[in-house]
This record gives sequence, structure tokens and C-alpha cells, in this order.
Amino acid sequence: MHDDSERIYRLTIRSLYVAALVLNAWVLWDQVRDSPEGQALTARVRSFSDKVTKPVREAQLFRKQANAVVFEAVTIVEESQNDD
Repeated sequence: MHDDSERIYRLTIRSLYVAALVLNAWVLWDQVRDSPEGQALTARVRSFSDKVTKPVREAQLFRKQANAVVFEAVTIVEESQNDD
């Protein structure tokens, strides 16, 4: 039982440290965000994010367009069969 209470205590302390670090980072970012350096950093992060997510977005667009073409083809075939 003693081991469980120590584990919970350590987890609580670590969680509080992480929360404090996140809050500090948030306050720092809030102070720097509107400065020219903050805007440059935001632009760099956005550019990196766009570069990393570009293949995923292109694949999603391709699948969407391919599905639309297949749906249109199936619709045309079904309509032509119904006309006969």
C-alpha cells in the first residue's frame, strides 16, 4: 500500500511540474506573439506545418476526386441500364 501512495505522489508532483511548464510557455508565447520575432516564428511554424501535411491533404483530395469520378461512372452505367 505504501508503494501505491508514493507512486501517486510522484505522479501528482510530475503533473504539477508539467502544468507549470505549460503555463510558463503559454505566458511567454502570449508576450512574444505580437512581436516581429513572434510573427516570424509563427510564419515558420505554419510553413513547416503546411509542408508536412501537404502529402496527406493531396492524398485526401485525390481520393475525394477519384470517388466522385467512380460515383459518376456508376451513375451513368446504372442510368444507361435503366433506359434499356
